[in-house]
Amino acid sequence: MSVVEIEGFSVAADLLHKHSPVLDAAPGDHRFVHGMAKLGHFTFQLESNPSYQPTYVMGMSFIRKAIVPRPVIGNVVYAVKHGNAEVINPRRAETYVDCHIEYVQAFDLTMISRDLGIQQWGLIKLNHDANDILSELPGPMAQQLIAIDALTDETKRHLNQWYEKYTDTLWVIKTR
Repeated sequence: MSVVEIEGFSVAADLLHKHSPVLDAAPGDHRFVHGMAKLGHFTFQLESNPSYQPTYVMGMSFIRKAIVPRPVIGNVVYAVKHGNAEVINPRRAETYVDCHIEYVQAFDLTMISRDLGIQQWGLIKLNHDANDILSELPGPMAQQLIAIDALTDETKRHLNQWYEKYTDTLWVIKTR
């Protein structure tokens, strides 16, 4: 398998075909999605942070939504910006003082994929809450996953049904 580095992240290059859809949840400085778009992939930035201002290049889309575990989906969650901290919280926004609050619709990976008309992602990169989101993954939704958070043994066992761990953060779909 040919593994390349895109903006500091390992990617299995031979599993990505030109124009493969790439989802980056909470993309931060968006260097990774820019790098993937420059390689010809359709990239989707999913960001709930109210202070995040996206930049656009050809092949990039921006979506202001929160990706959350199943028990929270369909609810309105609060993206709270307080100093340098950002919190996605399904609780009452009034519990926060001196904050910028933006209301964001919460979705899980299945709902986002369905809404975008994507049956199989080339790559999904999760920067936060990877354990909660991946532990409920209903099946192999992408050719590869990048999970920045350290995964629990339970989440790893769940992913091992369809994926094999290739590097510390990269999981690739098992070949039959």
